[in-house]
Amino acid sequence: MKRVTLFFLVLVSTMLCISFSTVAWAQASLLANSPNLTPNQWVGHRFVFLALPADKQSEGYEIFPEEQAEQGFAGDTSVRLPYQSFEGKIMTVSAVVSYLAGDQQYEYMVHFKDDKTGQKFLGRTMRGQLEGIVPEADLSRARQQLLGKTIYLKQRMLQGMYDPQAGESSAAVPVKLGEAAQVLDVYSGLRANEPIWLVVRVHGQKAILPIAYSWTNQPMTAWTEQAPWQTALFLENPRTTLGWSDEVWNQLDAGTVEPGMTKEQVLLSWGAPVSVDEKTYGTEQAVWNYSSKMLTFQQDVLQAVKDIALNEAAIP
Repeated sequence: MKRVTLFFLVLVSTMLCISFSTVAWAQASLLANSPNLTPNQWVGHRFVFLALPADKQSEGYEIFPEEQAEQGFAGDTSVRLPYQSFEGKIMTVSAVVSYLAGDQQYEYMVHFKDDKTGQKFLGRTMRGQLEGIVPEADLSRARQQLLGKTIYLKQRMLQGMYDPQAGESSAAVPVKLGEAAQVLDVYSGLRANEPIWLVVRVHGQKAILPIAYSWTNQPMTAWTEQAPWQTALFLENPRTTLGWSDEVWNQLDAGTVEPGMTKEQVLLSWGAPVSVDEKTYGTEQAVWNYSSKMLTFQQDVLQAVKDIALNEAAIP
């Protein structure tokens, strides 16, 4: 039954691709300047095949020649696109067909076309994301905005430089929150969640800062009003523009949180919470849950930090 379902899914997707491609291409021109695109808005946009981690290169990309897509979706890894032939290749999305994959969960069949050869390929999203690709426009915009610029970091540790031959990174580089770094290069990375790598120089060392530039090809459940790259860096020196005291910066550098801190300060110190509850406790209250702590906010200000296991205040 599963094989029959896959057959009809690929067949219907291919038929709809032929039927709707002209209309979809016309619609794509209206979205050319939009940085955040849901999968059904990808038509007409170009994607770059990412490099893959060394241990994944032999598996290739989970995208298939259109005529072999049914085999690929059924688990035949031999028809995946080979890494050596497709790494860095650019292809255009010619059509996208949505289908119901679960309880109110839609996924997408994504049709690609190689503009040089005319060959057609087919991929399938998981949770609205297609692994192994990055929007070409994101790379272009990231280079235009960040290359050669000084940025200010929102991390305490950066990834060491990556050696693609060995498949390994050099030692991680410790940094301070808000520390200045110069962007030396911008190129495609290894994973769809953070598909763009910024090569930066910080206190005399080179390091990698992975980012996602837009929400395109990111799970829809992760989307926020803030651009994803803003979780990784500031464009201006926060130690002069935010007006926070040296005491607050020392607490953030130490990775501590205390009542009285703002949500932005907590995010810098602890990163994003595992979950957020902004409904149970009224419109002015929010609860952020971390692995072992529960933080309660009144509007933008942290009121209490509790130990989830003991349900007792961790900080009086």
